[in-house]
Amino acid sequence: MDVARDSLTSEYMEECEFYQIEILNCSLMTLTVYCVNWLHAKAKHDWWQEEYILIQAEMEWTQIFFQHRADEWAQWQDLKEMNPGHMACAEQQISMWMKLKSHAKSSFEKV
Repeated sequence: MDVARDSLTSEYMEECEFYQIEILNCSLMTLTVYCVNWLHAKAKHDWWQEEYILIQAEMEWTQIFFQHRADEWAQWQDLKEMNPGHMACAEQQISMWMKLKSHAKSSFEKV
């Protein structure tokens, strides 16, 4: 909505001015058009740029989380009062989280 007539001075509305040549009258008219489609496309473009940055960060956060979980199990494994069964379980968990991290890293590198 152009309540305060501020859309005419918007930097994005410069793209929405175009020249139309009327063949019958041979006159050049400047028409200002509120390019809803153009603005919608620009909003989508900006949204995808933001998504690209966020997805890269999420890929990194996933690997950090898997490493964190492996480190947690390693701390449990360092406890001296654990019996051999608990130690084996902790080792299995560490291995699982490290495999998940490795798989995530290799999958993300393909992308």
